[in-house]
Amino acid sequence: MPIEFKNGYAFVIGVGGDLLDTVQNALGLSALLQDEKRCAYSHQQVITLTGGQANRQAILEKLAELAQVVHPDSILLIYFAGHCYKCSHSILGDSDWLMPNGYDINRLAQTAISGKELTALLVDFPTQKILVLLDCCHTGEAGEIKDPAFTLIKSALPTEILDFIDNCSGRALIAASQEGEISFSGSPYSAFTSALIEALSGLGSKRLDGYVYVADVAQHISQAVPRKTNEGQHPIVRLKTDDDFTISWYAGGQLDPDIKAGVVPLAMGENNQVTQINTQTYTDQRVEVNAPITDSVIVSGDRNIVQTGGEMSIGTLNIQAGAVVQLSTGLHALSELVQVSKEFRQAVIKFRSSFATVSEQVNLLGDYKDLHDLLHQLQFSCYNLIEREAPHFPEESVLEILEEYENNLENILASLQAVVGRTKVPAFEIEWVKEVALSQADLKGAVKNEDAKLLKGTLWRLKRLLTIQPPRINTCLNNTVHALHLEALVQALEYVQAHTENSALDPNKLSEFKDGLHVLKTKEVELGRLTNDHDHWQAVESELNRIEALIVQDLGELEMSWPDLQIKAAQLYQEGGLFSQEDWAVSLRDYAAALTLVLTETNPVAVRRAFRKYRHEAGNRFFKVDVDLKSLCGELREVSQPLAELLRSLE
Repeated sequence: MPIEFKNGYAFVIGVGGDLLDTVQNALGLSALLQDEKRCAYSHQQVITLTGGQANRQAILEKLAELAQVVHPDSILLIYFAGHCYKCSHSILGDSDWLMPNGYDINRLAQTAISGKELTALLVDFPTQKILVLLDCCHTGEAGEIKDPAFTLIKSALPTEILDFIDNCSGRALIAASQEGEISFSGSPYSAFTSALIEALSGLGSKRLDGYVYVADVAQHISQAVPRKTNEGQHPIVRLKTDDDFTISWYAGGQLDPDIKAGVVPLAMGENNQVTQINTQTYTDQRVEVNAPITDSVIVSGDRNIVQTGGEMSIGTLNIQAGAVVQLSTGLHALSELVQVSKEFRQAVIKFRSSFATVSEQVNLLGDYKDLHDLLHQLQFSCYNLIEREAPHFPEESVLEILEEYENNLENILASLQAVVGRTKVPAFEIEWVKEVALSQADLKGAVKNEDAKLLKGTLWRLKRLLTIQPPRINTCLNNTVHALHLEALVQALEYVQAHTENSALDPNKLSEFKDGLHVLKTKEVELGRLTNDHDHWQAVESELNRIEALIVQDLGELEMSWPDLQIKAAQLYQEGGLFSQEDWAVSLRDYAAALTLVLTETNPVAVRRAFRKYRHEAGNRFFKVDVDLKSLCGELREVSQPLAELLRSLE
């Protein structure tokens, strides 16, 4: 049975005008947010303005209304599809503007919304959890400018909002494209909004705990949009690695996202009729890209009429899953081959200790990964939700909700205890699981007896645990990655492969074994690169965090630290490097050069802006490397079972 996402509030704007597809984008997103089988926002908590309704006055009025109804535990999603311009005046200076329906380029203050004005309004919102989504198109003409001192250029976002996002925790921004890029429109949705709808429907969700997390949305959009546009568009993501929070359900509170492979996000008509198409077109004024959509989802709902077309596949996911299956299949084939060939068996036995060592290391790696993920679930599926309801305890409705969260906590505890029961993780590193058990017992007692003191104790215990343990487990996970010697396993299997030449063994099994070995070699190289990158980016991230904490009061630390930090960081994106031609590397070189230049001037505002651009891009890259490394850890644990099977076959 669907569960309403009670704390979700959304303001969805599609300006229309010369950008008619923005209306379709906004209607599709609004329908998804209110769909009880997907995001499950209350209809009363989703405001949608499109076309002529999306004018300056209406937008500002609705924002003011929202500020009065949201509370500190609310989650606020703001989506704007329309134009954004950067305006320069020879006397008045620079400013950024969102362009509502009916804007007049010669009367911006009366018809548009400045970045400064928007930021001032958002600061008044009591909630700390705000996600701003900007699908700002770069097509269309602004109109004739009458003031000769005034110039206008298209922009991806109002830069003033970045300070609002950066200066407090729990805020995130995702914009459709980088400066200078085209934001591709499309049918039924733009490339950006299509990827957003996919993410909100569960595509890319790693935890599969029912929730959509900001980090998962950011990662999916960052990967899907370039793929949909043949690398023509790259979103901007502003999100601190420790600021992840839930923004909706993906399946009405159910764990299974029920993603139908190959179904394109559906166009919403006036009567909420939806039609599936098999090819989505993304266009700008210069380019048309026709690409099959291979990883999209149905926007379902009781009022929707769904027409389906041909079958397709989730290409990228199948590639990743296929590699893991291929590796497991290769090791299973090896187990079968040692049963039929004495010579082959003897070749494998020589490396029994290597197989046993890697098997143990992979098991340990998998257990740390499980602990890492379960702590994350504890944070977002239990603690945050319990904390949100605590001020209203012991209202009857709150008691019912807390019973549900106590069940969540009980399930997480059972999973943690299962890890404790099987793992070789040192006992002192998992003593904290007992604290989870005590918290679960306290929460159960608090609900049963309506005991506020027990509830307070539950929150205190969980908060302490979640402050201390995640970084510890993350460190243990990274240390285990460093200790994992895949190269020993690769060398052993290469030796075994050499003994298969000219043999009479089953050619199909030999082929499976060789294919699996090839995948393992690829994973070994990938692990080495990601581990090295992660270490270097971690060092850079630590320095940037230290400087960022001081830069508002004093630029001296940045001025003294930048020369050494620049040299250290440049190794990761310098010309001629492995990633030197990727967009993020080019951007970091440009931002580094700009920061170096502006540090020679006496303009503190420009220095801080240049630093934040560099810091944002570097943070995005560290986040991506960190996610990729943990994802690879999850893949490598699949080696454990076939390795154990191989060891048993040698007994």
